[in-house]
This record gives sequence, C-alpha cells and structure tokens, in this order.
Amino acid sequence: MARNVKAMRAAIAAASHLDSDAVRTMHRVLTEGGQDDAGEYRTEWVWIGGESPVTATYVAPEHVHVPGAVDDLIDFLGRRDLDPTIQAAIAHAQFETIRPFTDGNGRTGRAIVSSLLRARRTVQNITVPVSSGLLHDIDDYIGALNEYRAGHPAAIVECFAAAVLRSLTNADELIDDIRAFHERVLDSRRRVTAPLRAVADLCCSEPAFTAGMVENLAGIPKATAYRTVDALTDAGLLRREPSIKVRGQRVWVVPAVVEALDDFAERAGRRTFGS
Repeated sequence: MARNVKAMRAAIAAASHLDSDAVRTMHRVLTEGGQDDAGEYRTEWVWIGGESPVTATYVAPEHVHVPGAVDDLIDFLGRRDLDPTIQAAIAHAQFETIRPFTDGNGRTGRAIVSSLLRARRTVQNITVPVSSGLLHDIDDYIGALNEYRAGHPAAIVECFAAAVLRSLTNADELIDDIRAFHERVLDSRRRVTAPLRAVADLCCSEPAFTAGMVENLAGIPKATAYRTVDALTDAGLLRREPSIKVRGQRVWVVPAVVEALDDFAERAGRRTFGS
C-alpha cells in the first residue's frame, strides 16, 4: 500500500513532464525491494500464459525494441487533440502491449493513467481509482487488450470508459462511508471543538496512526489531542493496538475506515494475479 501511495505521488509529480525517466521512477517506487531490476527496462523476453513463448497467449516485443516503443508512447501521451479518456485507454493498452518491465507492468500502467488524467486536467484534486473498475471483470479486460493487440481498439476504449464510471461510483461510496464516520466522531461529543475536528480529520485520512502523528496536529496542545484520542477510544470509535509499535510509538487503528477500505476493495474485486 505504501509503495502504491508513493507511486501515485510520483505519477502526480510527473503530470507536467511525463517522460521515460518518470515511467521508470514510477516502476521503481512500486517494485523496489520486490524485484532486482526495479526501475529498469527488461533485457529479456516476457510473455503471458504458458511456460514459454511457444505456448504463450501473448508475447511482448523483443527487449531491444522497448526504449523506442516507450518513447513513441511518450509522444502519444503528449498529444492534446484526443478525448482524455480515449487517450488514456489507448495509452494503457499500448503500455500493456509493450510490457517494458519484467514485472509490475499493470501497476505502472495504471499509475501512468493517473498522471495523464492529471496532465489533461480531467481531474485536479483527486486520482481516479481506475484499477478498481478495470479489475472488476478480469475476463472482459483481458479480452479487450487482446482485441487491441489484434488491431481493434474500440473494445479497450469501451472497457476503459466503463471502468472509469464504475471506479468513480465505487469511490463515491467510499467517500460516503468515510464522511459518515467523520460525522459519528463529531456527534460523539456534546460540543464540537477544534481538537475534535483535528482528530476526526486525522482518523479519516489515516486508518492507522501513531502517537507522533497525534502530537503533530497543528495548533492542538499535545495533552488535549491525547485526551480526545482517548475519549474516542473509550467510545469504541478507535482501537489502541498495544502489541504494535512503530519506531517505539503507540498505534491506533480506525476500524470503520479500515472496513470502508475493505468494502471498496471488495466491490472492485480483489486481484488474484501478479502483474
């Protein structure tokens, strides 16, 4: 989760200068510690399905063609004469067709989509959780990619557009769940104070937080912040985790927000494959 957040930040930062270096940076952030060639283009064959290129359902281009293919994709991402959703769909499909990395292509490709939508100013203050829509129906998604590779792009555009609408609906439900919890926190006390609002905001933005994060709440005395957290814990809105410490600091979990995130993932359809 932390890697995905970092990659999304990298994607947003790259929105105004999306190039080959930015693509490799997103991949490195997503995969470092998990694969030896994080952030580096592949130097070998990759394929999907089967145990070799002979029996594979899809074989990506030979690795010597990867840098040029990515540069061509970067040029396409720089175009401004296309509908942003259509452009994002084609760019995503082309990236998945090139498969420039040995692993992590799916995650990197979806980060690129977020960067493009931000660059096109389709969104400004959020990132669209496209993956929650694309991965809802894996068979339809893979079928659309295969159609694209066969020279028929309409299927991936339709799949992508449906995924965007589906993901936004899913995100709206997540927002409603978190807002409802925020109201529960404010309603838990007879008087809504600045410390209570500050802690409520922290709970909704961080489903697990440390004592240090409590102490860093702007403009709130440390003792007051802790009293507020303790009161919410006594009310059952927070849960102290005595067996867990982060750098020696106490940890609290926000069960309702964790549950809302789990529900979001369940509606999207949890991934069961490794790309």
